[in-house]
Amino acid sequence: MKSLTSFIASELKIETMETQRLFDICKKLNASIYRSGSFGKEYLDETIFKKGKISIIYEKFQHPTYNQMKKEFVPNLAIIDLLFHEGEKSREIIIDSAN
Repeated sequence: MKSLTSFIASELKIETMETQRLFDICKKLNASIYRSGSFGKEYLDETIFKKGKISIIYEKFQHPTYNQMKKEFVPNLAIIDLLFHEGEKSREIIIDSAN
């Protein structure tokens, strides 16, 4: 696996907006793939990425379920909720999730 480096977008000195900005950030960082949530389909201009030969992968997040103290599972809480409820099993739950 490649090592990842963090960047603050403003440090990249990219002045474009919207989809063009996302594309320009990908180009500046030599990306070949842009990963987006499934709602990205509603606002991304895919032609910009296609012309620039950067693939878009839309991911539909499926929250893994785990034991909680409540009767009904409450999704989308902080990772700390999983850690408190499942402890050492948390890693396995994340790895085994459908995402």
